[in-house]
Amino acid sequence: MARKFIYDNGEEKLGPVTGRELLRLRAEGEIDDNTWVRPEESRTWRPLRHTDLREEKKKEASSGMIGSLWRMLVSHMSFKMMLVLVLVVVVLLAMLVVAGVYLWPLFLVLFMIWLLGRLIQR
Repeated sequence: MARKFIYDNGEEKLGPVTGRELLRLRAEGEIDDNTWVRPEESRTWRPLRHTDLREEKKKEASSGMIGSLWRMLVSHMSFKMMLVLVLVVVVLLAMLVVAGVYLWPLFLVLFMIWLLGRLIQR
């Protein structure tokens, strides 16, 4: 289970939030390394830069760009918009496949022209 933290944005104390949420808030500029933070179960406040978030950073790094993009989409888009996005991606992929099937001779000719041009430049 993820640790929870309370943070002070200068006006009020907010939380509890997970360490990953703290990292996201810092990345978005809503908080910085000088923001006072404490674990939910503790009474000791310290600046975010002195808070151990190594476990959360490892999870964030291991999730990669696709995981981050997916989390962002899920958290900020309605189901209807998500469905539209998936349909658009499917249609674009289908168009790419169809273009590849029917236009491969054109792509081959263009590649050969490009290759010939590179050989002539040498």
